[in-house]
Amino acid sequence: MPQSDALALKWWRSAAEQGDAQAQSKLGLFYAQGSKGVGPPLDAEAVKWWHKAAAHGHANAQFNLGLMIAQVCPSILPVCMHIGKHAQVDVLLTL
Repeated sequence: MPQSDALALKWWRSAAEQGDAQAQSKLGLFYAQGSKGVGPPLDAEAVKWWHKAAAHGHANAQFNLGLMIAQVCPSILPVCMHIGKHAQVDVLLTL
């Protein structure tokens, strides 16, 4: 893993553990995509961090958490997309 990825992960995790919603959301993205040195995608870790960020009202985390849930229960996908469109959040996951 390149040093910059290890350092980025260290700082994002530190901020996330201190309750920073943006960092929690970003860490969830890293785990969902398997990027920034976290290894292969880990959905459970992504959900854990998005849940924490969503509890702080972070819109992207709420949307991504909804999309992750929709992958398990596809019938709610239209609701997730409707919420995302009206909240004007960035779609961070591709289906």
